[in-house]
Amino acid sequence: MNNLCDGIERHTSLTLKAERQGKARLYVVFANRHKMTLWFPHERLPSYEVDEAARLVVVHYGYFEEFYGAQRERYMLPPMRAVPDAGEHSLEIKDRKLVRLIFASGYRTRLQARVALRAFAKNDVRGEQELDAYLKESCIIRPPEISPEQIPATG
Repeated sequence: MNNLCDGIERHTSLTLKAERQGKARLYVVFANRHKMTLWFPHERLPSYEVDEAARLVVVHYGYFEEFYGAQRERYMLPPMRAVPDAGEHSLEIKDRKLVRLIFASGYRTRLQARVALRAFAKNDVRGEQELDAYLKESCIIRPPEISPEQIPATG
């Protein structure tokens, strides 16, 4: 799996794009240039952590043990969107506090996503998620940290 995930990380990108006219809007964009369809966690309200001392915002798409570990049994798999080879998936970040933090001067943002290698059936029952399968059949994408000045405009 490590070789597959290394290839996926090399042939995908996870970035932010901004619409700065009017009310600032922020989008996360996952681009797949790998030779297989991947499934991106479609979370308009992603989980995040703020490290005030380091001036760092870490945004999570999908399950991460270091963030969700204590709630593992209650974790619900998010809806997943298929992203084919040469495809992109873009979604607006709807959490206004998170958007303000990402745009805050002096802060950096680290995105991370756990993309699935196959589709997972939607299940609305806590404790009956296919979490172990998702963890085994997924790869983590962690691009370099970015500052607000590095976020390109949409269009």
